[in-house]
Amino acid sequence: MVKQDKVTPGGASTNNTSLKQYVEENHRSLTKQFEILRNKVDLIICCGKPTGRLLRKHILNSSFETWDHTSNGIQFNKLDSGPVIIYYFHPASRKRQEDLYNDLMDAVRELHKEGLTVFDSYSVRL
Repeated sequence: MVKQDKVTPGGASTNNTSLKQYVEENHRSLTKQFEILRNKVDLIICCGKPTGRLLRKHILNSSFETWDHTSNGIQFNKLDSGPVIIYYFHPASRKRQEDLYNDLMDAVRELHKEGLTVFDSYSVRL
């Protein structure tokens, strides 16, 4: 399942001020959506640190500041009840697509091996 909010066509980067304003104005409905999905997803991938900070502050109402790291340096945080949150590059970043995919999948495999994610039969093959 993929949930994408505040996507504006026409560019490879996000106006962080606009995104912050959107989240602040819509935090109640975004929080409701998150609560519906909280125990139905294993991973939330935040494309960019501003996205992760906004999720943490306005949706989770959490103050966790420290992030764990996979062996290849990808930051993540396991919620007490719910999914693993990963800070990662946006697919339109200036990094090679192959590297984006391989690095992310290596991190997901590592999290799965550590028992932090549970995939069902509909998930990608690990």
